[in-house]
Amino acid sequence: MTYRIALFALCLYVFTMPWEHSTDMGSQIGSICRVMGILAMIAGIGAVLMRGSLRRMTAFHVTAGIFYLLVLASFFWTVDDDATATAVRSFAQAMFVVWLLWEFAPEMAQRRRLMFSYIAGGYVTSYLTMRDFLSMRITTHNEVRISAEGWNPNELAVVLSLGVPFAARLVLKPSSLLVRIVALGYLFIAPATVLLTASRGGAIAMTIAGLSVALILGEGSARRKIVAIALLVIILAAAAAVAPQNSWDRLTTIGTELNGGGMNDRLAILRTGLKVFSASVPNAAVGVGADGFMDAVGLGYVAHNTYLSVLVNNGIVGFAIFMSLLARAAMSAMHSASPERKAIVFSLLCWTVAIAAGSWDHNRVSWFLLAISYTAGAPVLPALP
Repeated sequence: MTYRIALFALCLYVFTMPWEHSTDMGSQIGSICRVMGILAMIAGIGAVLMRGSLRRMTAFHVTAGIFYLLVLASFFWTVDDDATATAVRSFAQAMFVVWLLWEFAPEMAQRRRLMFSYIAGGYVTSYLTMRDFLSMRITTHNEVRISAEGWNPNELAVVLSLGVPFAARLVLKPSSLLVRIVALGYLFIAPATVLLTASRGGAIAMTIAGLSVALILGEGSARRKIVAIALLVIILAAAAAVAPQNSWDRLTTIGTELNGGGMNDRLAILRTGLKVFSASVPNAAVGVGADGFMDAVGLGYVAHNTYLSVLVNNGIVGFAIFMSLLARAAMSAMHSASPERKAIVFSLLCWTVAIAAGSWDHNRVSWFLLAISYTAGAPVLPALP
């Protein structure tokens, strides 16, 4: 019973991830996602104590622990004490999902519940965004870019895109009829919402996610392939009908930006970040301290690139650890069971590409994806007494 409660708490935590920025309840409490994360931690620890045993962890979990120790140790050399203190707290809760998922979602049926929780949370964000679209209250960068209050349009677009492969998987059996209907609805509402954000990075992520819809739903007979392609065309047509002209105007600049446009000064941030990284041996080895990028670089921006952020904040050591976690998660996902393999692999691929244009190193969704990717294909080890 306690394990069921812990899994339910974990599902609620995942459910709040796609709309956490819309629920700021002040610095003392934070978002609803933070509250649910704490409750999931308490429920998980309580369940393990009641049962008296713990799933044996692997080198992946040890490596994640080492990465957090490096974040914690950066207190001794950070260039920004306050930012590092915040990062230490953020990483602790974000990374705790790695253990929670390993302990309470080792089976495919349990991971399907988490996938459903994620897309159900995506509905909340889509609703809030659509509501703001109808009222036209949210304006970003002097352009009409629609996003739910509290959200950066780029981050929102990526968060919703990551759920599309999950939804495509849940459309298929053995999901219940209700789950299949909700999942099918997500395949329509998520792309439409992403177009409203006019996010170029989000559009790229959604393109990858859209490919997963065709491959997942079209697996098998020629008839299924035709139906899948037809469904994808209908989804794109419906999303296009919702998006205003200014969204299309911005999205058509993707090629220009990639071909020397600067991507909103991201190239300047990249060059300056690499200069800070190579400025000294300590910087190159262990970085400037967790979340110290903005202060160290001095441009008034975060890295807008997770790989650059980890490299500058945590040095070569932290970057190597982070990339080893990503590589191990990807390898494990490739070895997962067929029914969920494509969904998890494509969601992880979307994330891997999207984080090159955003700072996601201690984002809860990041560690959830790494956790579910690794757990899906990891060997089942005997529990520790």
